[in-house]
Amino acid sequence: MNPIRIPFKGTATVMIKGVVLDAETQEPVSNAIVRLTGTLRKLLPSTFSSTVNYNEDWRAVGRNGQFVFILLVEEPGELEATVEARYAEVLTTPGAPIETAQKAFSALAITTIRYHVEAEGYRQIDPEGDVEIELRKGLKELSGTVLAWQIEGSELRLKPLRNANVVIENGGTIRTNSEGRYALTVDSRGTETETHDFKLLPEDLRVQVYAIPESMLGRTDFNGAVGAALGKDLQLRVNPRTNLPQVETGTIVSGRRFRIEVSEGNVGEQIQELPLALRYNPPQNLTQPFIQVEVTATDEEIPQLSATRRFRVYKNAFLRYSKIGFEDVNAPLPIEESPVAQMPGAVRGGVIERQLNQPSRPIGGVQVRAVIRDDDSDPRVYATDLGTYDLAILSPPEPAVELNDQAMQFEQRIWDLLRVTTPMEEKFRLGFAPETGFRDFPLTQYLREWPQQTGEEKQKLQSLLS
Repeated sequence: MNPIRIPFKGTATVMIKGVVLDAETQEPVSNAIVRLTGTLRKLLPSTFSSTVNYNEDWRAVGRNGQFVFILLVEEPGELEATVEARYAEVLTTPGAPIETAQKAFSALAITTIRYHVEAEGYRQIDPEGDVEIELRKGLKELSGTVLAWQIEGSELRLKPLRNANVVIENGGTIRTNSEGRYALTVDSRGTETETHDFKLLPEDLRVQVYAIPESMLGRTDFNGAVGAALGKDLQLRVNPRTNLPQVETGTIVSGRRFRIEVSEGNVGEQIQELPLALRYNPPQNLTQPFIQVEVTATDEEIPQLSATRRFRVYKNAFLRYSKIGFEDVNAPLPIEESPVAQMPGAVRGGVIERQLNQPSRPIGGVQVRAVIRDDDSDPRVYATDLGTYDLAILSPPEPAVELNDQAMQFEQRIWDLLRVTTPMEEKFRLGFAPETGFRDFPLTQYLREWPQQTGEEKQKLQSLLS
């Protein structure tokens, strides 16, 4: 039987339930009566009797033969009890004893003290949850020290915490002294002292984990950074010059060592001390457009200070320029390294076309797409009539990179069409009309006078009509 647990300065309610059965048929007996007798032998010294007796007189069972006894246990000890049952009406020889059926059981009743520590602005981290102590003979006192991690200057130090509340279940509250110590008297006649220390952590102290950039490429020429920082109200931003994190607002704690783990890829050497940044080499040869990577940072001294962040590594990323009549152009996405790779948040530039030996001119309506996932979610934009575009890739779209003009050329079928239409365009530019020909040389007159024309004129007409 499981132990009976008595709350400190409280009472345990023990419920004993059963059914009276006929010995032959094993059917419930509804006309039976039952009684209980028992004894609790106390485990702890007592100024009163060392035992507690329980006597529940005969009572009728329910219609289905069931019965319930309730015992109240206030002190730890060894409980032994017996339930007797018999028929309510029994014919016996006068003076003969009435036989009863009996069922005995025993259980250990224990008193436990549960307590934890509370302090404004702090949370208990060690131990996690309540301390639970079983009262025993000779135990006089429970004591210990409450320590709290506190920021001094820019470092975190473990120091005694004054006026912390030690909260005892059913036993009120006691406060720690100037040295962070507490003492709870259990039995003044005892000789033993049991010690339990506590550690607390400021509630507003947080670990921030970051990946720079938050979107990476699974390419050999790409490497990023992962890292962590501990602080209060900490806001970090990426330094545009170094592409590494720096403190914008809040308090950062120095001198902390973190264990950095990633679910994919490899973590390399340290490239910045505070905030901590380590080189990260993303996985390569991906078989899908992108994967989700987790980076977890855990304080080596205080494992409760831990956080996880997720970022994506894409199989590849490039810019695709496309427009009907032009050949698609794929251009690599520019990667800046200083000292880690940085995928641009936005790209800006122009699109031009060159035709034969003529000067380049802008192309409007070109779709500029950042191929990342290779699906409809890829960011894209259309160039203006002046051939310029501004494509946001990440959110926020920083940093923005200015690109050189991208040249595009016509498809081969367009070149073939140009070869056919260019002479015709020249004729129309000189005033040619299909009905009348040229203004100075009407086509119908040329045709009527064909035989009279010189060879040079015939050659000119043939070239115009070809």
